[in-house]
Amino acid sequence: PVLPPPLPPAPMTFKPPPLKSGLEMSPPEGELVTLHRFDYKSKAWSRYQIRVRIDKYPFQEGTMRSVFFMKDLSKPPGPAQDYAAKISKDSAEKYEHYFQDCEMQAMAGHIAECFTAMQIPKKCAYLEASVVECHDRVSSDGRRVLFGIEPYMHGLFIKYTNNYGWINPGAPRNTPQAFSHFSHYISGGTMVVVDVQGITDEQGVDVYTDPQIHTRGDQPSFGKADLRDPGIQKFFETHRCNSICQALRLPPAGSTSTPHHLPPPNNQLLW
Repeated sequence: PVLPPPLPPAPMTFKPPPLKSGLEMSPPEGELVTLHRFDYKSKAWSRYQIRVRIDKYPFQEGTMRSVFFMKDLSKPPGPAQDYAAKISKDSAEKYEHYFQDCEMQAMAGHIAECFTAMQIPKKCAYLEASVVECHDRVSSDGRRVLFGIEPYMHGLFIKYTNNYGWINPGAPRNTPQAFSHFSHYISGGTMVVVDVQGITDEQGVDVYTDPQIHTRGDQPSFGKADLRDPGIQKFFETHRCNSICQALRLPPAGSTSTPHHLPPPNNQLLW
């Protein structure tokens, strides 16, 4: 039978609250925001003011969030100014969720550094995520508007895994799977980093973003998408150790062994 043509995608019409002037897009000179940045090593937040330009319409939209193109005018002209700004479609989204996402991405980035230090075939890293607090936008209930931001990814974006055991059959890569396995080992079994996705940059480095961390039931939670022990179990149900896992001799889930060639696990990565 002849299948009907697919329906066109729905237009992306979600817009953030406008500026107090009524404008929906930042003016040419930008709008003033406070940038909140998290440092994993010191576990501390810093903040300072910058000017940014945020588009009127999103370039990507999901069930929960819309993503807008943003220019950071504090940086020199060029690709360094390019950012993705993500906002929840739920105007009542708690502020702490934006900050928690940044802390989660910073932790994943720290683990990626430890993983890369093991001289694996392909380096990997996470983008730095931050929060911008708009001075001139307020929501319908009078709250300041927040965006989660990160550098815009120039390249072919691939989702390798999700947060419930799915592995992309069209991209059977070893590095993303081994990284998740390593995250479970290095954390002393207290968590696993999943939802691995991103690009390979011009230097051949895997650059990931937007992770999800599942934590053990006796640890602090990373929000509603943290599936806790069932999420950890689901990862290992579909994970098959590959050549990188074998070369590192990563122990299986539940093992208490610490191979002498690996750094000792640290069950205090969470705070």
